[in-house]
Amino acid sequence: ENMVLSKHYRLSFSITFLLCFHLANSQIIEVPILSPILTPLVPNILNFLDQRLELVFSIIQSFKNTITSDPLGITSTWVGSDICIYKGFYCDNPPDNLSATTVSSVDFNGFNLASPSLDNFIGQLPDLALFHANSNNFSESL
Repeated sequence: ENMVLSKHYRLSFSITFLLCFHLANSQIIEVPILSPILTPLVPNILNFLDQRLELVFSIIQSFKNTITSDPLGITSTWVGSDICIYKGFYCDNPPDNLSATTVSSVDFNGFNLASPSLDNFIGQLPDLALFHANSNNFSESL
């Protein structure tokens, strides 16, 4: 009787082991291997079309931070490295380097922007040929 019980126990154990082994293998095979989500260790670095645009980026962003009123949401377009699509900014090739791209004109006409000053803005844009700013509220000095 002990021998029969022992054989029954071994058979039961073997079947249980095989079922567990099969179940584990089938789940491992059927479970898709998820690729790890790669998050950049370095924040997105802006890539500029030209170094002249990279130069004026911080000037524009600093000026944007001085805007106290923007009822039309113009400055919401002043994001990213493609400065040439910012509302009010126009790019062209400068006369001294026709293969370069730079901000050649700024037209804020009718934008109703308000800022206490245009200091450190217009004079900092090295290739600016035209500045148009009717119907805005810029105070103090240019």
